Amino acid sequence: KKINEHARMKDIDEKGDKKRNKVIAWIVKFYNDYDYSKTMKGLYLHGNFGSGKTFLVSALLHELEEKKGASMRRIKIKGIYKHFKGNLYIVEDVAFDSETKEKMVVYRRLYEDNSLWVRPLDMFLSEVDHEKYPSVKQKYRFQLINIKKNEFKQL
Repeated sequence: KKINEHARMKDIDEKGDKKRNKVIAWIVKFYNDYDYSKTMKGLYLHGNFGSGKTFLVSALLHELEEKKGASMRRIKIKGIYKHFKGNLYIVEDVAFDSETKEKMVVYRRLYEDNSLWVRPLDMFLSEVDHEKYPSVKQKYRFQLINIKKNEFKQL
C-alpha cells in the first residue's frame, strides 16, 4: 500500500502546529510557484520521527501530479527495466550532458554485448507512443521490474 496515498494539500492543518507553519508556507509556495517547464530549486525536509514530513511531501506530490501534470516517476539506480519491445536493461547512473546540462540515463543491455547506452531522462521515463505501437500493452517506454537474483539467472 502506498504511504499517505490520500494526502492532499487541503488536509494540511496550517493552524494546528505553530512549529510547522514555516515549513507549510514553503510547501504552499513551492506548489503555487511550480512550473514543470523550468528548472526549480527543490525542498529538503528534515525532522524527528513522526513529525509529519512524509505526509507533507505526499500531499505536495499528489497535488502536483493531479493538478499540475507533474510526473513523479523516478529512476532506480541498479534497477532492472524492461523496454516495451521486450529486452532488459540495468540503470547504471544518471549523468549530465556536458553541453546542454540535460539529465541522461546511463543504462546497460542485459543481453548480447552488455554495452552501455545513454538516453535523455525524460525520454527514458516517457510513455509508449500507443498510436505508433498500438499492440503494446506496457504503459512506459522502460518499466521497472521486480526481479529476484535467482529469477535473473534463468533469463
